[in-house]
Amino acid sequence: MDTLFVVTHVPPIVKLPALYRYIGVAGLSGKDLLTDLTGDSIAPLNYTFCELTSLYWIWKNYRQSPEDLIGLVHYRRLFFDGKILKAFFKKPLSEAFIRQTMQKCDLLIAAPMPLMPNIYLHYKDCHLLSDLDTALCIAERRDGVPAGHYKKVLENLNFGHMFNMFICSRKIMDSYCEWVFPILFQTFAELSLLIRNSYQLRAMGFLAERLFNLWIFLNLNYKIKFSPVLYLHKSRFSEVNRIRKN
Repeated sequence: MDTLFVVTHVPPIVKLPALYRYIGVAGLSGKDLLTDLTGDSIAPLNYTFCELTSLYWIWKNYRQSPEDLIGLVHYRRLFFDGKILKAFFKKPLSEAFIRQTMQKCDLLIAAPMPLMPNIYLHYKDCHLLSDLDTALCIAERRDGVPAGHYKKVLENLNFGHMFNMFICSRKIMDSYCEWVFPILFQTFAELSLLIRNSYQLRAMGFLAERLFNLWIFLNLNYKIKFSPVLYLHKSRFSEVNRIRKN
């Protein structure tokens, strides 16, 4: 069954099309709400893995056929078609639009954002660069590529697809999870998360955003479509103005 998961740590208040299904993280559970607290779970690591605890739960516990559509978005960030009125009325992608779009591509991801001067050095401006160095070294060793190769890839990319959001087939999602989670778990084991504020504790989620862009680069055979992101936590007018400026 096709499913677009909406990760949330607060009780859902927005009614979404039938294709969408909320999944609770950070201890959230309730009637008609999936939660990452059951089954094969890394829910206690939400403080650092962020929405990736839900992705792990979906990967390990939610059963679908390989060709079914699956996706991950957030309770305050959804894909939409870029039309001004859709932004004004906070309308995410419809089920019909998603199905029609995915007939023409393999992967739908967030529209690229400028990350200057490049993805690698941009991380230094926001987080601890040593965390990214550790993750890239682990990825290089696991993939059997020369040391420093993945760093160079990110140094040559000055835009990124952020938020750990996507829509694709179950087969493609499984392939991504099989690649990224071993890297993240080994990185988590090697990092020291002591003496960090609550924002920098979210390191594994931030690293996953950059690793997702690396994975995209390594899989350029996929037909990829970009989608703008609708921010539900901002005012309607701020969203309209943002689109106009772009």
